[in-house]
Amino acid sequence: MLATRPPARTLALRPRAAQSVTGKVVSTAADKTVIVEVQRFPPHALYAKRIRQTKRYQAHDAEGAVGLGDTVRLAPCPPMSKTKRFAVAEVLIKGD
Repeated sequence: MLATRPPARTLALRPRAAQSVTGKVVSTAADKTVIVEVQRFPPHALYAKRIRQTKRYQAHDAEGAVGLGDTVRLAPCPPMSKTKRFAVAEVLIKGD
């Protein structure tokens, strides 16, 4: 009797759920746009040590109330440009 191999798994692409992220404002040079740096700490695949990873997001700031160094919460929104997919929801901590 021949052993049958189980069917190969297909990797289905699942859309990520829209989620809010928290980060620090590192640039306010553009009009109505801020650049927010978000840090996350995923575990290393082999050694399980936590690794710091940073990513920069462009976010819409309609009022211009956000300043450099502020900690903000970003909420997902429909695309406003090629790279802008978030809007500033609230300022959590005012910077210097």
